[in-house]
Amino acid sequence: CCAVAFIEKLDAQSLNLSQEDFDRYMSGQTSPRKQEAESWSPDACLGVKQMYKNLDLLSQLNERQERIMNEAKKLEKDLIDWTDGIAREVQDIVEKYPLEIKPPNQPLAAIDSENVENDKLPPPLQPQ
Repeated sequence: CCAVAFIEKLDAQSLNLSQEDFDRYMSGQTSPRKQEAESWSPDACLGVKQMYKNLDLLSQLNERQERIMNEAKKLEKDLIDWTDGIAREVQDIVEKYPLEIKPPNQPLAAIDSENVENDKLPPPLQPQ
């Protein structure tokens, strides 16, 4: 009940913070300053130490994720630019060298149709 009451009444004034600092803490944009590990007393709570280590790790992971996302967006832009460039080059070539399909001049005939000696061949070798 005490914890619920504390959370319900939680505001900048009750924590002696400016409204701006309170809003940043509540939105997760910043976190309270932590003590350096070297300045902790030997009997400091292990859970608090682990929490700060985890916060450091999360902060590093967040930075890495932002770098990866920026690089992925750059790669996506480069890929789009490359495909657009290839499409422009293909279009330029098609315009410069248009494809013309001409009908054949004469119907195709068998290669040996003009060979008069076909009738002297045995049946399996006669052209059809």
